[in-house]
Amino acid sequence: MFEAPFINLEYLFNRLILFFSTLGGLVGEGSVPEYVPAVLLVFSFFFIAGSALVGYRIYELREKERERYRSVKVAEEPDGGEIYARWKTILTQADSENPSDWKLAILEADIILDEMVVKIGYQGENLGERLKNVEISDFTTLPSAWEAHKVRNRIAHEGDQFVLTGRDTRRVIGLYEKVFSEFKYI
Repeated sequence: MFEAPFINLEYLFNRLILFFSTLGGLVGEGSVPEYVPAVLLVFSFFFIAGSALVGYRIYELREKERERYRSVKVAEEPDGGEIYARWKTILTQADSENPSDWKLAILEADIILDEMVVKIGYQGENLGERLKNVEISDFTTLPSAWEAHKVRNRIAHEGDQFVLTGRDTRRVIGLYEKVFSEFKYI
């Protein structure tokens, strides 16, 4: 286990006093010059103020970063927004009894995911490449996005040969919903 080296602050403080008392001795006095505590107090004040300023600036930068990467929002429209309307259609299709509606719901949800990822600012030729460029710390639901996208790829490549159940559809739509909720997209 890693152990931090011990720092003896009392020793360092005594060495500092000894240094200044020696400096005072060079001037002709045997003790610490009267201006040294005042100078140290001023340095301490500037150090504390500087530390507080740096801490505040770091806080501001983190807030800007959160706004930039976490709050991709859809412009509100009087009818609840285009994305929200599309999401309601997807949920209706997922609750259908028709397997082709289930597949269509997943394909449409994947299109919305692609639009969201592009809007966030990730680069790539297609959704798969864009998801590869995502850092897990920026996109905590990335594994869910990948899992849902893989089902979409199977639907797209296998077509009618791919058997999809209603339960699988609800699970995959739930994965998309989790991703969209992270970014407050729906």
